[in-house]
Amino acid sequence: MQLIGLARLTAEPELAYTQSQTAVLRLRLVYSYGQKGKGDQYKPSQFVQASLFGSRAETLQPYLKKGSMICVTLDQVNVRTYNKSDGSQGVSLEGIVQSLEFAGGNDQMDDSPAPAPRAMPKPIADPFAELTDDIPF
Repeated sequence: MQLIGLARLTAEPELAYTQSQTAVLRLRLVYSYGQKGKGDQYKPSQFVQASLFGSRAETLQPYLKKGSMICVTLDQVNVRTYNKSDGSQGVSLEGIVQSLEFAGGNDQMDDSPAPAPRAMPKPIADPFAELTDDIPF
């Protein structure tokens, strides 16, 4: 099963290595879907755990920050059950990153200065005043 869509990172990605020294980048994603219900503050959301492997994990890790919006395709999506610390059973939706594209940013996360406002050009009083009757072709 695949899951494709826009997601936002809910935490800083965690880079780890397997025993065979393969890089694994763990991403915690949230997908928003549907519409807000009457009186709801937020859209319904689905949280997903995703993993990115190999050199792509090491290369992308510095650019992926909490709050980043990405367009991601997850492959091998499955539901994993686990035991919580309180003894109850929990479930987690997990997948492997097949493709990833940056889709936008969070203005609060951007450390670069805002661009200076550009001056608007002066409007031409009569835009056809410069035209002559001579047609160049």
